[in-house]
Amino acid sequence: MIKIRPYQDADYESVKRNLEEGKLFDPVWDSRNNLLLKVTRAPDSIMVAEKDGKVVGNIYILADGWSAFIFRLTVATKAQGSGIGTELLNAAEDWVRDQGIEEIAGFVDDSDDALKAWYIKRGYNLTGQYRSMWKRVIPDGAT
Repeated sequence: MIKIRPYQDADYESVKRNLEEGKLFDPVWDSRNNLLLKVTRAPDSIMVAEKDGKVVGNIYILADGWSAFIFRLTVATKAQGSGIGTELLNAAEDWVRDQGIEEIAGFVDDSDDALKAWYIKRGYNLTGQYRSMWKRVIPDGAT
């Protein structure tokens, strides 16, 4: 049985491992401190899937009342294909709906046709191609 629940700091190593397996881990964005700050500010903004006492999947939700994005949806390699990703996605959608936000969006690698098909199967629509850009606003070591 899969249990979807809010992230706790004790989940960090499992979430990190899942992200690394999915080639999604970023040492800054996904640092233990950043995840702790995220859930301190928005307690349900990271959800995990737990099976047999182990965290086997996770999803981040970015929502500000105007829009919502899903980010870092990943499932442990050994647990893929068992519906855990769909359960996490459904939980995120339910949470966004409960906030009164009408739409949810996410980012996928445009070259990953299988992942795009997975989202389309779940009712998502393709939009134009956009490139994500980032900039460090606090110099290294300044925090």
